[in-house]
Formats: sequence, C-alpha cells, structure tokens
Amino acid sequence: MSTWHYLSVFVEHDGSHEYAMCEVYLDDAGLVDAWTASHQIAPSGHSAEELRADLEQMLDDLSYWRPIEFASLEVGMRLKVRASATPDG
Repeated sequence: MSTWHYLSVFVEHDGSHEYAMCEVYLDDAGLVDAWTASHQIAPSGHSAEELRADLEQMLDDLSYWRPIEFASLEVGMRLKVRASATPDG
C-alpha cells in the first residue's frame, strides 16, 4: 500500500553531517515515488495526542530505515532497512 513515511536524512553542513527528518512517499512496490522539498520537517498534530502519535511514527520509521543523504534520493529507489529493524518497529 502506497503511503508517506518519515526518513532520516543528512546534508553536509560546515564539514560535517547534519541529520533531520523528511517525508518520503513509497509506491505499492515500496519504492520511493516522492519526498518533501525540505530535508527538515517538524512533527505536528491538531492535538497533543496527534503530536505524540506523529513523534512516535517518526521514531518508528527512524529505527526502521537507514539514514540517507538527502541529495541522493531518487524516484524508484528502494530504501535500505536497518539490520535490526522489524516491521512493527
């Protein structure tokens, strides 16, 4: 099922890596189809409970996929799963 997910990405900043979260849209095959224009997005919600759920989803996705350089995202690429990741987080 195609859906949006959070992805840890990094950019080069002052000679080191700066990590942040972006959103990626995965198609039905699990391949990257689109992503946010910004490499830095913030959690949000219409209530404290929605904000908590958004933060929890960010953490789950952070522990599932390996970070990637933001500039290297491409349509059709498959994200790499962390070795210790499980589908349930």
